[in-house]
Amino acid sequence: MKIISDISYGSHALNKLDLYLPEQEEFDLLIYFHGGGFIGGSKTKPSRVRVMQQVAEGGVAAVSADYRLYPEAKYPDFIEDGAAAVKWAVDHIGEYGKCKRIFIS
Repeated sequence: MKIISDISYGSHALNKLDLYLPEQEEFDLLIYFHGGGFIGGSKTKPSRVRVMQQVAEGGVAAVSADYRLYPEAKYPDFIEDGAAAVKWAVDHIGEYGKCKRIFIS
């Protein structure tokens, strides 16, 4: 498994994602957004990192993305950040192997 941390997918300081890659050259991709009601949460929470590592160890690549939070961010900022993270993943995952399918959670 390989982890690439803090890849920028947008212009805001919180527009960062971590990419967890399995050993296989061909894989599915899970794009994961942490919970927290748009007011809290982080891609670096230890329990979240462990789950993303387990996903990659199971042969599925994973993207874990941070995004802007309230009160600094307002609707639709959160949605735009999520869309930008998905776009980054779709546009760039081919640089890391052959992606068969993409899932979002």
